[in-house]
Amino acid sequence: MMGANYRNKVRCLTNIGAYLLIGILLSQPLVAAVSSVQASDDVKISESVTKSLSATRSFKFKPFQLIPAAQAKEKTKSSSVKAQDLQNPVSKTSSFQGINPKVLNLALKAHRKAHTMGIPRKQFLTVIDYSLPSTSRRLWVLDMTRNKVVYNAHVAHGSATGDNHAKHFSDAHGSHKSSLGLFLTGSTYQGKHGTSLTLHGLEKGFNGNAASRAIVMHPAGYVNEGMIKSMGRIGRSWGCPALSYSVAGPIIQTIKEGSLIFAYYPDNKWLNNSRFL
Repeated sequence: MMGANYRNKVRCLTNIGAYLLIGILLSQPLVAAVSSVQASDDVKISESVTKSLSATRSFKFKPFQLIPAAQAKEKTKSSSVKAQDLQNPVSKTSSFQGINPKVLNLALKAHRKAHTMGIPRKQFLTVIDYSLPSTSRRLWVLDMTRNKVVYNAHVAHGSATGDNHAKHFSDAHGSHKSSLGLFLTGSTYQGKHGTSLTLHGLEKGFNGNAASRAIVMHPAGYVNEGMIKSMGRIGRSWGCPALSYSVAGPIIQTIKEGSLIFAYYPDNKWLNNSRFL
């Protein structure tokens, strides 16, 4: 009897060990995928990004991997988006009225490059043109499916970036300056300003510290027409792209969880070194 019980225990332990081994082997591809993204010199998305984007049930974040150029070309051809729009972004400029064609073409180029790198293509692309004064409606939300502008709004820049005109940009902690480049939107949360949107910078050296700097999109009482009339500009943030309360909610709900934001200024260092341009 003792011998039979012993054999049963051994058999049970053997089965458990086999299941554990199978589980480890099955998990390796996922671990490798995440590791390859985090180790890449071209695109890095930290664990905090994954956790943030996976925070809601409606959005499941899948770590992206860099795609070799040859494969990316084939992937682009097979995309549901028209090939002519991908190869010639100028064809879209007539659809998105009000944006400087040069800025728009750079935004579309960055959007296209991000997709070939493995970042999932979303319906909306947000463009901020910091070369315009804060009194101008310099933020656009573009519907890439219907080729139309769905929002055009005022957006604040950092207090150390400039007064009415933005001039100085930084990715440094405590700088109170806005950052340039391509951002990925994350999840929303309730902050002191109301519903806010987390942002994750995709360009190290230009906006890579966005999350750790707590650079988010949020509503603010100092972004309104009244401020323009009384001060000659809208109010300024500590580096966040703040919006007016009247439009912040709809815009944040539209672009949250995985869409791209392209923040532009004719800064030669960024233009010559951006991995997306």
